[in-house]
Amino acid sequence: MDYCQCVDRTSDEDVSGVFSEGHPDALQLVYERFGSLVYSIALRSLRARSDAEDVTQQVFVSAWRSRDSFDPKRGTLGGWLVTITRNKVVLADELAQLPESQRLVMVLAFYSDLTHEQIAKVLGLPLGTVKSHIRRSLQRLRSRLEADGVSY
Repeated sequence: MDYCQCVDRTSDEDVSGVFSEGHPDALQLVYERFGSLVYSIALRSLRARSDAEDVTQQVFVSAWRSRDSFDPKRGTLGGWLVTITRNKVVLADELAQLPESQRLVMVLAFYSDLTHEQIAKVLGLPLGTVKSHIRRSLQRLRSRLEADGVSY
């Protein structure tokens, strides 16, 4: 059955099921069902379309990669995606507060999945500087998130 052909008639429970099973069409189906919700939350929070689009993409990539951690007994798929969205929005806000050099290193490390060595090469920085930027940035983010009461 091509699940994406009948997105309007598929129940949220069925969408959650095919998503949890890792069905090849599941990500598209989940995006069609919840993409506008995720985008609207991101846009309302970040107020910039490009940032909201980036966060929306990050949410669905993150959700797909961590779909094994979704437990329908603990809540709905939509609610789980909203939680991921809010966490990404908070992270985006916090990253924006970092000095540009640290922010760039963090973006390359966590959104582009580059290794420390790759980041050093791309930015032309010594490896120790990259590692220091990441360590200090993570400490700063952790402190700020803890102060805001955000669980990570």
